[in-house]
Amino acid sequence: MPRLGQTIANTVASLASADRRIWVIDGDLGDSYGVDRLATGSVSDRFIQAGIAEQTMVAVAGGLAACGLRPWVFSFAAFLCCRAYDQIRVCISQTELPVILVGSHAGGCNGVNGKTHSILNDLAIMSTLPNIDVWAPADDLDAMYAAERALQSHTATYIRLPRDPQPQLPGEAGPFRLFGTPGSVVLVSTGLGTQWALEVRTHLAGRGQQVAVLHLAQYACVSDLRVREALCLAERLIVIEDHYQHGGLADAMRRQFPKQSVMSVGWPRGWAGASGETDVLRTACGVDTNSIVEVVSKELARERGSRQLSLRC
Repeated sequence: MPRLGQTIANTVASLASADRRIWVIDGDLGDSYGVDRLATGSVSDRFIQAGIAEQTMVAVAGGLAACGLRPWVFSFAAFLCCRAYDQIRVCISQTELPVILVGSHAGGCNGVNGKTHSILNDLAIMSTLPNIDVWAPADDLDAMYAAERALQSHTATYIRLPRDPQPQLPGEAGPFRLFGTPGSVVLVSTGLGTQWALEVRTHLAGRGQQVAVLHLAQYACVSDLRVREALCLAERLIVIEDHYQHGGLADAMRRQFPKQSVMSVGWPRGWAGASGETDVLRTACGVDTNSIVEVVSKELARERGSRQLSLRC
């Protein structure tokens, strides 16, 4: 399985062969997510190796976009969102320029890279800026879809990618995907969190417990009418995300669905990331599959108890 950054790079290479507006700016990490191949491919004459200069490369991308070009900026999400935040805010968000930002190695699962390379609040940072569309692909189909939609868009885009390759989800890519029939309890997820949510769904099915998963690849879908219709009967929404429990998708769901109970399952407050294998980190922080299964099982049992009580009354 290729890393999603490699999928994005392949998609950009294909798009760039027919669109001379496309430029690529890399922050000296292209070999980590597959963008280095563009330096010698169809975009070689439109490839800028900016080095470790995130603020400069975002400012340069803003200048290119102001000239009618379509620049793509690649780096680790931690460096892109934090080191270049002011340039993103001033040069892209406030000016409404269609720069496409691709942040790889987002979330808490970064292997030996450790806490300096992890970012657990990028959704909180980027989703609060105006004029930036946010995507969190869960598989290669999502990544290709997000890249194509980003180029079609007239606004800026931030695409958040996990470090490790991910298996393909069932069905076709889109702004959102629904797995199963929504009931009173629904799992809502985005990005890598959807892979976790589907693992939980499979384990619960083995126990005879059925639960639907709503995957939001495009962050703006929290307000989509079709999403609202899918969740209209749900009483409890359990949000699973590779992000802090605060400031991410769960908080966005609370704003959009104030009448429903929203529970957040994500990285705990106060944890800043660490170096280690994904399974070890997830278990230590209570976001491993078994831990989430127990959380969801308790909520399903609680919901069944509430329904039985209301029927007796």
